[in-house]
Amino acid sequence: RRRALVGRDTRVSGDFLAAALSAGMSAGGFDVIDAGIIPTPGVAYRTSGLNVEMGAVISASHNPMPDNGIKFFDAQGFKLPDAVEDEIEAMVAAEHDSSKNPSGSSVGRVINEEAMDKLYIDHIISTAPTKLNGLKVVMDCSNGANSLIAPVILRTLGAHVITIFNQPNGININNGCGSTHLEALQAKVLEEGADVGIANDGDADR
Repeated sequence: RRRALVGRDTRVSGDFLAAALSAGMSAGGFDVIDAGIIPTPGVAYRTSGLNVEMGAVISASHNPMPDNGIKFFDAQGFKLPDAVEDEIEAMVAAEHDSSKNPSGSSVGRVINEEAMDKLYIDHIISTAPTKLNGLKVVMDCSNGANSLIAPVILRTLGAHVITIFNQPNGININNGCGSTHLEALQAKVLEEGADVGIANDGDADR
């Protein structure tokens, strides 16, 4: 059966949008692997390594919490060209004959993949060319998808990590924090005498 991978950031709307997308894919005959909350690069990485046809991320990246959307990836983990996304939008908007949908045993299933974040963490650590022993880092996680993952990666590599904005509650993503609001990060770096400050956006693709 055809397979797809779906992940999301921490927006409260991500739960039902991911459920709706997964339901639609399953009704179309796909088995859908639910990666849960995971950075966009994690979905791209696992899409290329899981032998799935496509990946999708429910996120509005650095935009405010009420916004949300879908990013699609091809089987190699690359974002689809705009022209292909336009084709998808046109297909969604067009009239559809539901009698041609798969039925019975031909419909897909939604599969929860609990170890997806660990696989991504292990992959990132394996690509690091050096340890970060002694480096003092302030990490602004934007209350987003990297809130748990990024500190684990940096600490495993030996850095002393001070986290801010790493308590996502579904509505505080990008709220006065992250890559588009650097003031708090700058102040914390000075306060802690840190070597570097790093800010993610909501889905950690920057």
